[in-house]
Amino acid sequence: MLVVYYVGRATRIVRIFWLPRPYRATFGASGIHSQEESMLKTKLLHPEILQALGSSGHGAQMLIADGNYPFSTGAPPGARRVYLNLAKDMLGAVDVLKVLAESVMVEKATVMLPADGEVPEIFQEFADVLGAGITFTRLKRFEFYDEAKADSTCLVIATGESRRFANILLTIGVVK
Repeated sequence: MLVVYYVGRATRIVRIFWLPRPYRATFGASGIHSQEESMLKTKLLHPEILQALGSSGHGAQMLIADGNYPFSTGAPPGARRVYLNLAKDMLGAVDVLKVLAESVMVEKATVMLPADGEVPEIFQEFADVLGAGITFTRLKRFEFYDEAKADSTCLVIATGESRRFANILLTIGVVK
């Protein structure tokens, strides 16, 4: 098999080697296809999210934000921002949480509590996805903003979630 790397505008042949038959790629009308079903064995396929998670460690935080969250000012400048908010309610916070919860260990979760103290129903949906073993911290709006602006926040995902207070800040845990 010929392995070719593209570096900028230059093309380099790096190595020529043979792989056993089950691992060889086949060439079809639309390009190279693996004989395996999929290279990644997780539901998470988004390259920017994978890169952000791959470059962070335990203790790092990731924010799944609703459509009302101030993405530009509500997170540290160094946090990667991923915009999945194509249309209202097209991709909600719970949808994103389900995929992330299967991809990383979550140590704890922090949610934004409304000023009136009433618990939004989405909090129960978050708890159902994460399970009983996850500790939830409830912070008032500006306390939540301060926590999300911490340097440990490495990823902010903007969703199309239209429900208010549907923001959840997840702390990445240790792999067990």
